[in-house]
Amino acid sequence: MTDKEKPKTLADLLASQPAAQPLDEALENIRARRQRLLGTPPPQPADAVPGPESIPVVDNPGEFAADFWARQQATKKRPRAPKGKPTKAPHLTIHDGQEPPKK
Repeated sequence: MTDKEKPKTLADLLASQPAAQPLDEALENIRARRQRLLGTPPPQPADAVPGPESIPVVDNPGEFAADFWARQQATKKRPRAPKGKPTKAPHLTIHDGQEPPKK
């Protein structure tokens, strides 16, 4: 960079940035964005909001529970942990610079 290309002041440096804009334009952009984000949303059409979901009527709770449980068991096959000798966690010892105690 030559001396002619170097900005002389902080204002010159800021003005040379690609995102630089005049103060009035920046404030107007902030006002417009704030209005867009915090303003009231446009009204939704009536068919955009779904109606309430229907809940099935259960006449026989015992049969419903057994059927529900059978479907849950059929879809959830959890893998079993491998059988065998459990691994032992490493034993941590803090040494303060002295000889470790003899066992």
